Amino acid sequence: MKKFVLILMILLAFTACVHPKKELDPAINHMKKSEKLTMMMHQLDNVVYEREMSELDRDQRRGLYVKSMAVTLKNLSDELKLIEPKDASKSEKNFYKEYAQLLDVEVEALDLLAKDNTFEYLPGRLNSINNICNSCHTQFNVAPRK
Repeated sequence: MKKFVLILMILLAFTACVHPKKELDPAINHMKKSEKLTMMMHQLDNVVYEREMSELDRDQRRGLYVKSMAVTLKNLSDELKLIEPKDASKSEKNFYKEYAQLLDVEVEALDLLAKDNTFEYLPGRLNSINNICNSCHTQFNVAPRK
C-alpha cells in the first residue's frame, strides 16, 4: 500500500507542475497565419530599416535596379530599330537610324555597367542616353518627356 501511495504522490506532483497551454490572442494567431500581412510587415521593415542596410545590400539593390533599367532600355532600343518615322525624308530616316544605333550602343554600355556593378559611371551613361533621346525628339518635333 505504501508503494501505491508513493506512486500516486509522485504522479500528482508531476501533473501539478504542468502548466496548461495558454491560448494565443486571436489577433496574434491571425498575424502568424496571414501571408499577406506578413509580406506587408516585411515591406514595412524594408522601408524602416533601409537606412541600416549594409553597403553590400545597397550595392545589390542598385545592381537589380540598373539591370532592370538596362533590360527596359534594351527592349525600347530594339523596338525603335524596327520603327521608321512617318512622312520623313530619306535623310531624316537616316538620322533616325543613327539615333537608334547610338541609343543601342549606350544601352549596351549600360548593360555592361549593370553586369560589372560599376555604378560610379551610371550618371554619365544615363545622361548620354537622355541626350540621345532628347536630340531625337527635337529632330522629329516630339516633346521630350520630363
